[in-house]
Parts: sequence; structure tokens; C-alpha cells
Amino acid sequence: MNIVDRFMSTNTSASQPRSRDMLCDHWQYQLVVVAALYISVKLNERLAFGSKEFAIISHGMYSVEDIEDTEWLILQGVSWRLCPPTSLQAGLLIISLMLNRAVAMTFEQGTWNFIKDEVAFQTENSVRDYYFT
Repeated sequence: MNIVDRFMSTNTSASQPRSRDMLCDHWQYQLVVVAALYISVKLNERLAFGSKEFAIISHGMYSVEDIEDTEWLILQGVSWRLCPPTSLQAGLLIISLMLNRAVAMTFEQGTWNFIKDEVAFQTENSVRDYYFT
């Protein structure tokens, strides 16, 4: 749903009118979700299904061309940015930039693991409260 949400909130001139129309039409919105699932499977799964399989799974509701055209529209809408860094990755990057390699190597393994666990705990807590979104 991350890909769907980001596509629907794009404000580029090419995708904005189309994404607004798709939000109002349940058939088109469902097509966006199917195409986003297709993209996610291609990105994250070892065994990828083709658009033909997704067309079959949709029981003929969407054709191969519909899915592939919508996939292309989504990719253009999100500017091909499909794998944004997570908050945990950003936190660990900040820690690694703050501590140079020499200082980090002097830590005991338990200390380094504690720091990484604390960063993970704090980033998870920060995204639990949706007040700021």
C-alpha cells in the first residue's frame, strides 16, 4: 500500500489528474492496487509472477495491457523511487556518521548491539504516534 499511497499523493502534472480520477473510480483504484502489488512482487519475491498471471487472477477484470500500463504510470508517478530508506536505516546511518570507524571498533560487541537495539526501539516508537502525519 506504500506504493499506492505515494502514487495517489503525487503532484506531478502528468500523474495528478489521472491519480485523482483513479481515486474516485473503484475499478481504476483497484487496478492501481493490483499494479502496485505486481510491482511489489517483482521487487521483493524470489519467484515473480508475470502480468499475465495477475490478469488471470483478476478473473478477466483487468487485461495484461491494463496492468502494465498502470504499472508504467505508477513508476512515472513515483519517479521510479520504489525502495525508500526506512526510519531504522536512516537512524543507523546517522549513528555511523557520528561515530567514525575507529571509535566504533573500540566498542565491545555488546555495546554496539545495545546502540543498534536502542535506535531500532526509538524509531519504532516514533512511528507509532500518527499525530505528526
